[in-house]
Amino acid sequence: MGCSAYIGNRCSVTGDGCMFLIPNSKACAETFGEGPDANMERCEECSHFYLEDNKRCCKREPLKFIESQLVKSKYIDEGVICCGAFSK
Repeated sequence: MGCSAYIGNRCSVTGDGCMFLIPNSKACAETFGEGPDANMERCEECSHFYLEDNKRCCKREPLKFIESQLVKSKYIDEGVICCGAFSK
């Protein structure tokens, strides 16, 4: 499968060369969360998202582990793309 973001020898998403020998939009979305097949519902597009001191935060204060305890925290972990409660 090709990738519609790959034009010529450049990826229009990253502006660089493709990470795959044969451009693959689905693999790019699964591996890097980018490209035309990627889920675009990200925390940054949610009405609950905000930045505080350049840190990603959520008004809903999702649960997370801090010092081995499950607690509510406004900070969003690095690997989190979307909590599933996406709303524009």
